[in-house]
Formats: sequence, structure tokens, C-alpha cells
Amino acid sequence: MVQNTLFSFDSPIFPEWYFFNNSTELGRIYKLIPWNDLVKVLPEKRHPAGAPSYLPKAGYFGLMFLKHYTGLSDEKLMAAFQTNFSYQMFCGCRLKLNEVIRDNAFISRVRVILA
Repeated sequence: MVQNTLFSFDSPIFPEWYFFNNSTELGRIYKLIPWNDLVKVLPEKRHPAGAPSYLPKAGYFGLMFLKHYTGLSDEKLMAAFQTNFSYQMFCGCRLKLNEVIRDNAFISRVRVILA
């Protein structure tokens, strides 16, 4: 059986994805969430202009799950997200080395999108 993966086998971060998916509690939780069903409830983007999001649509739900799961404030969750590859992979992305999300209201914006 071929496992459907978020990152391809040729991806340089595949070892991290494999570890996350098979060795962490968040990886086990990730496998249980019906991500595609959640994404279907989001409306299409009305205005195609603007900067691309750091997260895929499923990542918005992942970030809000992490907010509840960790109990961290928006600021502390953002700091943890930027340094914790498991949090990033749970949200469907992986920041590049030394890449920083400078939007202080990023988590608040995600909350508004989902509302």
C-alpha cells in the first residue's frame, strides 16, 4: 500500500516528515483528522490579489488546533511555530532556514478567515 504523503519522497524534508508522521503524538493526531473534509467548508478566495499564504487551507485548521492543544497565547504559539518543525508540518508547511513570519497578527488573521 502506498501512503499518501504531504511531502514527496524526493523532498529534502521527507526525513523530517517521516519522523513527524511516525514518531510524534502530533503525527498520530494528524492522521486522524479529515483534512480534505475540513477544507471543503472554506469559501473560495474572493480576491486573487495579495501575497500567498504561508499555510495551505488545511493549515488554518491545524493552527487553530495547535492553539487549543498547546494552550499558548497567539504570540507564544507564533514563536513556537517558527522554531518547531512538528508544528509546521502539522499545519502543512515547512519554513525555510532563517525564514520568519513577521506578521504579528498572523494567528488572529487565520482565526478571522475561519470565522
